[in-house]
Parts: sequence; C-alpha cells; structure tokens
Amino acid sequence: MAEKDIQIESRDLNLCYGDAQALKNVSMNVPEDRVTAVTRPSGCGKSTFVRCINRMNYLIKDCYIARTLAVKPEVILFDEPASVLDPISTARIKDITGELKRDYTISIVTHNMRSGRFG
Repeated sequence: MAEKDIQIESRDLNLCYGDAQALKNVSMNVPEDRVTAVTRPSGCGKSTFVRCINRMNYLIKDCYIARTLAVKPEVILFDEPASVLDPISTARIKDITGELKRDYTISIVTHNMRSGRFG
C-alpha cells in the first residue's frame, strides 16, 4: 500500500499502566476512506489501542463537565463519569472532581466501587 493511502500508522506502539504492559509493539496501518475492523479476544488491548490514537472518550467527558458548569449548578450529578476510560483519563476525571468539590455539591453513581472514590 502506498504511503499516501495510509490515514493512521502505528509502529511498535507500547503502553504501560505502571508496571502492567497493556500494549506491546503494536504496528498497524489504517487506510484512508475505508472501514477497518480490529477483531481480537476480549482483554487483548483493542480499546486501549484505539484510545491511544483517538482520545475522544476523554474529550467527551471533559465537554460534558464543561457544559454542566456553564449553567452554574449548585449540584452536579455524575452517572458513571469514568466508564470506558483508561486509567490515565480516569485519574484526570478524579482530579477534576476533586477540584470541583470546593465549589459544588457532587453526587456520583457508579457500579464500580474502586471508581467511586472521587475527590
């Protein structure tokens, strides 16, 4: 495939969360103007790979928080604020929540006890 036809290129991508290696030497070309599917077993790092090349999940959460603050609420209600986020983005949401608690009452709904420790 010619270089000009490649929209996204990954070469030997590695990602670790602390000591745990989530991605190891991932190389992949995604051609432009095509649908590319990655089909692998659950837990192999597909979603982590996509988040490496597209931080959209984190941006969506940030936009949601910004829109909420724009109306100057007294109370902020979060429904699964860290769902489907990688550990780095989850930590950022937790940091933001910790900052917001100075000025707002915050209620968080989550099914994950570990992700419920915000602020």
